[in-house]
Amino acid sequence: GGVVNNLAGVLAGMLYRGVALVHLPTTTMSTFDAALDFKQAVNHPLGKNLLGCYYPATTIAIDPNALSTLSERHVLNGISE
Repeated sequence: GGVVNNLAGVLAGMLYRGVALVHLPTTTMSTFDAALDFKQAVNHPLGKNLLGCYYPATTIAIDPNALSTLSERHVLNGISE
């Protein structure tokens, strides 16, 4: 899903503040959930999305060819998100 996008966003926003954040989503879940959202967060044992910040991506590069290789199940999973 969007775990890689969220982790990259948290690192860019909290650890490397000011660095350009570029998302390259390869699933519909990461495209519609993590990549297009300003909220960059990861889960903590005490709850979901407790560690994070608001940090918009500088660039979001979506490759329709990569998304066209996904199964119908994975496409619907991301769209329902």
